[in-house]
Amino acid sequence: MTTTLSAQKNTARPVRTTALAILFGLAACAPQPAIRSDGSPIVMPPEVLNTITAQQLARQVAGECSRYTFNFGREQSEQRALIPVVRASGLTERDLRLWANNIPDDVQRDLQGRVIGFIDEHDILMTDPDSFCAAGDTEVADGSEIGSYLIAR
Repeated sequence: MTTTLSAQKNTARPVRTTALAILFGLAACAPQPAIRSDGSPIVMPPEVLNTITAQQLARQVAGECSRYTFNFGREQSEQRALIPVVRASGLTERDLRLWANNIPDDVQRDLQGRVIGFIDEHDILMTDPDSFCAAGDTEVADGSEIGSYLIAR
């Protein structure tokens, strides 16, 4: 779905500032990238980033829209399913903690773009719960990963 710009987009700065606040829910951000003890950077598999992003966007929708609740059972199931992916990439639990506390700048920009893209795509107004509900409705109807974490009340 492509959203055209409207008069409401004149509020882009507050919306984008709030979008950045949503990003902090993804993980604690620090200025230095996570580095393993051997000096190599910690690289998170794309599947993990995609899942984390979908889960956090769905949490935001469910938190703002009273018609939806977040599917915690699916979240736990997906997290278990990602364990082999993480292990296959050679990441340790220590690596995961380091990465979560020191997300690289390029990943932060990517996550920021995803959140802002979601907000823009669905024409979400951060002060309007109905806009979150409409976004949830679209995601569920489209059968998206985000929609898979939303349960209608």
